[in-house]
Amino acid sequence: MLKLLREDGEFRYAVARLTSLDETFRRLDKHDKQRIVVEKEIKEVREDMNKGFERHDWKLIKLKEDMSRELRAR
Repeated sequence: MLKLLREDGEFRYAVARLTSLDETFRRLDKHDKQRIVVEKEIKEVREDMNKGFERHDWKLIKLKEDMSRELRAR
Protein backbone atom coordinates (compact mmCIF):
# COMPACT_ATOMS: atom_id res chain seq x y z
CA MET A 1 0.00 0.00 0.00
CA LEU A 2 2.85 2.41 0.79
CA LYS A 3 4.41 1.63 -2.58
CA LEU A 4 1.10 2.47 -4.27
CA LEU A 5 0.89 5.72 -2.32
CA ARG A 6 4.41 6.68 -3.45
CA GLU A 7 4.12 5.60 -7.08
CA ASP A 8 0.49 5.73 -8.15
CA GLY A 9 -0.89 9.25 -8.33
CA GLU A 10 -4.45 8.12 -8.99
CA PHE A 11 -4.38 5.83 -5.98
CA ARG A 12 -2.89 8.60 -3.84
CA TYR A 13 -5.63 11.04 -4.88
CA ALA A 14 -8.31 8.39 -4.32
CA VAL A 15 -7.05 7.83 -0.78
CA ALA A 16 -6.90 11.58 -0.18
CA ARG A 17 -10.49 11.98 -1.36
CA LEU A 18 -11.69 9.12 0.81
CA THR A 19 -9.81 10.43 3.81
CA SER A 20 -11.27 13.89 3.36
CA LEU A 21 -14.75 12.51 3.00
CA ASP A 22 -14.30 10.40 6.08
CA GLU A 23 -13.27 13.47 8.08
CA THR A 24 -16.14 15.42 6.57
CA PHE A 25 -18.60 12.72 7.61
CA ARG A 26 -17.19 12.67 11.14
CA ARG A 27 -17.60 16.42 11.39
CA LEU A 28 -21.12 16.25 10.01
CA ASP A 29 -22.02 13.60 12.57
CA LYS A 30 -20.61 15.79 15.34
CA HIS A 31 -22.54 18.82 14.10
CA ASP A 32 -25.70 16.75 13.75
CA LYS A 33 -25.43 15.65 17.40
CA GLN A 34 -24.86 19.25 18.46
CA ARG A 35 -27.84 20.39 16.36
CA ILE A 36 -30.07 17.85 18.10
CA VAL A 37 -28.98 19.18 21.51
CA VAL A 38 -29.60 22.79 20.43
CA GLU A 39 -33.03 21.92 19.00
CA LYS A 40 -33.96 20.26 22.30
CA GLU A 41 -32.82 23.34 24.24
CA ILE A 42 -34.78 25.63 21.91
CA LYS A 43 -37.89 23.48 22.40
CA GLU A 44 -37.50 23.69 26.18
CA VAL A 45 -37.02 27.47 26.05
CA ARG A 46 -40.10 27.81 23.83
CA GLU A 47 -42.15 25.72 26.28
CA ASP A 48 -40.93 27.84 29.22
CA MET A 49 -41.79 31.03 27.33
CA ASN A 50 -45.25 29.75 26.47
CA LYS A 51 -45.88 28.89 30.14
CA GLY A 52 -44.71 32.38 31.09
CA PHE A 53 -47.02 33.96 28.51
CA GLU A 54 -49.93 31.88 29.83
CA ARG A 55 -49.21 33.07 33.40
CA HIS A 56 -48.93 36.64 32.15
CA ASP A 57 -52.22 36.36 30.23
CA TRP A 58 -53.93 34.89 33.29
CA LYS A 59 -52.65 37.75 35.45
CA LEU A 60 -53.91 40.32 32.90
CA ILE A 61 -57.34 38.68 32.83
CA LYS A 62 -57.44 38.69 36.63
CA LEU A 63 -56.35 42.35 36.72
CA LYS A 64 -59.08 43.35 34.23
CA GLU A 65 -61.67 41.51 36.28
CA ASP A 66 -60.49 43.20 39.48
CA MET A 67 -60.53 46.62 37.80
CA SER A 68 -64.01 46.05 36.38
CA ARG A 69 -65.28 44.93 39.77
CA GLU A 70 -63.69 47.98 41.40
CA LEU A 71 -65.26 50.34 38.86
CA ARG A 72 -68.69 48.74 39.27
CA ALA A 73 -68.42 49.11 43.03
CA ARG A 74 -68.03 52.89 42.75
